[in-house]
Amino acid sequence: MNRVLLSVLAGIAAILIFVVVVAALIPDDFIEGVVRRQMENNVSLTFSADGFRKKLPFGFEAEGVKIFPPGESGELVNFDRLDVSLNPLYLIIGRARLVIKGAVGDGEIRSVVTVGWRAVAVDTEARNVAVASIPVLRQAGLKGSGVLSGDSAFTLVNGGCADGSINAGGAGVDLNGVSAAGINLLLKDKADITLALDSRSCKATIKSLWVDGKALKLKLYGDVFPDRILSKSRIDLTLEVIPKDDQGILGLFSQYKKSSRFYSMRLKGDLASVAVTP
Repeated sequence: MNRVLLSVLAGIAAILIFVVVVAALIPDDFIEGVVRRQMENNVSLTFSADGFRKKLPFGFEAEGVKIFPPGESGELVNFDRLDVSLNPLYLIIGRARLVIKGAVGDGEIRSVVTVGWRAVAVDTEARNVAVASIPVLRQAGLKGSGVLSGDSAFTLVNGGCADGSINAGGAGVDLNGVSAAGINLLLKDKADITLALDSRSCKATIKSLWVDGKALKLKLYGDVFPDRILSKSRIDLTLEVIPKDDQGILGLFSQYKKSSRFYSMRLKGDLASVAVTP
């Protein structure tokens, strides 16, 4: 190994040691503030935590973490524990790479975030996450049993909209409490769920969201136009209902009937105020 290479490696080691020493002296609340500002600026999200502390050499950990859009009270996801580690070698080439591991009940969500000069890339895996532990799904009426797993990959350029995709699935999801067209279906049923979604140019396209239970099969597809305030996001969706077992629900959809055992309706407006038409 030549002397030039040895000098370079020694210089990098010296820099890393210096950074570790400096990081050890930085207060936890200062690091928490930096993380919060970076999240708001890069991905339009913020968080709260019951406990936040740095983790040497490069990272931090927290308990009771809630992720939500700025200016809104409803959480998107809650973590019992969150562990974030920074790979310092990426700093040499002008990037930051974070590995995030979050515990959600008995499940886990793992993300790798790469921050460059112009773009932020986020690759995420979710495994065996309880449906009822995700606030946005609880609000949709999924408050019972069932677990979800899936993968997503998104890129944000210059703080713009996220481009990427989500593919996810769930098994044994309790449908009791689920509504359609503003009607509580009162289903005592469990179903398998699959989701395929693409996001491009500030438009999220739900290619298919299937809910397959014993009593009925639902398919939701169409476009969502995300807003910085989530509840104001516009939607243009189609919901199809294919009953398998009457259970007294067919009459609820009579105005949306297209054939003997097929019902379809359009959902428009925004997430806070949905208008339903045949």
